[in-house]
Amino acid sequence: MIRATTVANESLRAGSRIEEAIGIGWRDLVEVAASSRELVTPAGRFRLETMRGANEETVAVLLVLEEAQPRYTTTTVPPASATRPTLGIDIVGGKDTAARGAVDLAMRLAKTMLPIYIACEEGSGAEIVARAIVDASGRGQAPFVHISADAVPSDQFIELLLAAGPQCAGGGTLYVENVHDLDLETGRRLAREVDRGVYADAHFVASGRGDLRERVARGTFARELYTLLRTSTVTLPALRDRDDFEYVVRGILAHLGGQPPNERIGSGRSGSSPPSSRFEVAPETMRVLRSYAWPNNVRELAAWLERAIASAAPERLILPGHLPLEAAEPAKSEGAPMSQGLRHVAERSALEEALRAANGNVSLAAKKLGVARSTLYRMKQRHKVEP
Repeated sequence: MIRATTVANESLRAGSRIEEAIGIGWRDLVEVAASSRELVTPAGRFRLETMRGANEETVAVLLVLEEAQPRYTTTTVPPASATRPTLGIDIVGGKDTAARGAVDLAMRLAKTMLPIYIACEEGSGAEIVARAIVDASGRGQAPFVHISADAVPSDQFIELLLAAGPQCAGGGTLYVENVHDLDLETGRRLAREVDRGVYADAHFVASGRGDLRERVARGTFARELYTLLRTSTVTLPALRDRDDFEYVVRGILAHLGGQPPNERIGSGRSGSSPPSSRFEVAPETMRVLRSYAWPNNVRELAAWLERAIASAAPERLILPGHLPLEAAEPAKSEGAPMSQGLRHVAERSALEEALRAANGNVSLAAKKLGVARSTLYRMKQRHKVEP
């Protein structure tokens, strides 16, 4: 039994059974105390001090609580009962030049230990890209710690960060979503932990809205964290700015309908047919979908189509009436100005990366991007990219 305590913790109160309080029995505790000054249990980390009687028999062990059990836990894999479909990287990349270029760049950066920043609007597929980075990096069997900055109060973010840190030791991945929401001090602390702290051996991936330089200039984002992320930025265009909308629709329908898309990133050519699906979209329905501004991007489109499938069943033709009520009037997107900038940055980044990989060979670069040579020449003129 615990004889006395100064810790205001229900499980560690005086009178509690040792096994129930710290997960270890008295005999085992005595053996540990005889060879170690520290004990780590589900209740926390303790410093041990042994008290002996006249015949050197251990009569008591003083446990000094140094670090309590964290209040938060992280999930590295979805529960087995999770059945909600998750979109794949093939849909995020699609056939759009900028999107394909962004995903291709992300897969190459995955082979390095460079911190990666995924810049995009909400719902554009940042988490999907982050998990694809893990798979491409060969770290798929190592821990994946995912923390959303906007889901944790700033004064508790570091506590959660440090608690989850040991999981990433030895080749794991830390993914911080909505990193732009971190305040200055929290951002600085995160940068320190990634640079030389508990996450120094982990691959750091972050995602957020837009260009972080503007936030640094306004003094609302930590320069130290920006310095880590700025060299390896992957920019995903907004859905309304992509030129492969029908492909994305067909791909999502095929995915939701249990038939995965028939091609993967980098395996197809420009102009190939979109993925097959058991469901068809009526022409008037496609016009309605195209007229919507998609403020939540691919995630919102997937939710709409999932609802449409449920409404259309058992028929296979999706009509406008199968869509949510929001489809009746085209929505105005507050993110439109930003998305235009993201599109420009994403396309230029994809173009430069393709030319660099092809050593300036226009034909090879065009093939890599899945566009015609004439299209690539127009892209070079538009972005003022020299040979």
